[in-house]
Amino acid sequence: MLQFDKKFEKTNPEAFVFYDYKHPEDIPAELHGTFDYVIVDPPFIVREVWELYTQAIKILLKAEGGKMLCSTIMENKAMMDELLQVHPVAFLPSIPNLVYQYNFYANYESEGLTEKNPEIPE
Repeated sequence: MLQFDKKFEKTNPEAFVFYDYKHPEDIPAELHGTFDYVIVDPPFIVREVWELYTQAIKILLKAEGGKMLCSTIMENKAMMDELLQVHPVAFLPSIPNLVYQYNFYANYESEGLTEKNPEIPE
């Protein structure tokens, strides 16, 4: 788990890798090109942050067939397509009390992501 918050290191030290999104070049070399799948939920939804996350994703994913599931708002649809070639899916994250409704974006097809979840109002 790449994570900035060091409290997660205490719960699972073997899986914890400190990660500051502002420095994707600091991702340890032994992780480069080793991931089949990444889940991306950045702390901010602005382009500058997504550009840095895009660098990190490209460092981490295997060259062929790497899958991504990303979380951001629908207003970022064009940017997400441009940066990562991911597209919104029907299934939405259920996060009560947020100002925005977030969406999931993926670069692959999945039956579980094609159905809208019932707890999200139309």
